[in-house]
Amino acid sequence: MGIKIILADDHSVVRQGVSLILKSHFRDIEIKNASEFHEVISIMQDFNAQIIFLDINISGGNSTLMIEKIRKYNSKISILMFSAYEEDSYALRYIHAGAKGFLSKEASEEEMVEAVNSLLKTGKYFSSRTKEKMLDRILQNTPMNPVELLSDREIEVAELLAKGLGNI
Repeated sequence: MGIKIILADDHSVVRQGVSLILKSHFRDIEIKNASEFHEVISIMQDFNAQIIFLDINISGGNSTLMIEKIRKYNSKISILMFSAYEEDSYALRYIHAGAKGFLSKEASEEEMVEAVNSLLKTGKYFSSRTKEKMLDRILQNTPMNPVELLSDREIEVAELLAKGLGNI
């Protein structure tokens, strides 16, 4: 039985690059690509993937609700959030929502392979950085980052404000 992966990212070059890396390290691998969230759901109808690389900022998604929707179609899939967004600010939010890991787009090829191997063996992947944050949270019993206290909508509004958009 081969490895089945969905790559969900709105940038073609990212999907192509990740595909090349994964195919060079795993012999029996089948990869389906999605550039928008609705394509993820469509692919899942007849493709029983074990892992999904899911960009946080994908058209039609952009919130932790994507995880809930994916779980309706495949409760066993390992959702790996794959993002250029700051790991300290986003990883635990998505893991708490049900993702099985977070991989920065700045990760090395070796770390990407390690993430896939870990997801296949244990069903989860946490970078050393995220592990430290999780341990800090347990030991201090407090959120590490005030951004974690914000709702998905509050984060969306903050991102729009940062882009210079107002309420007019």
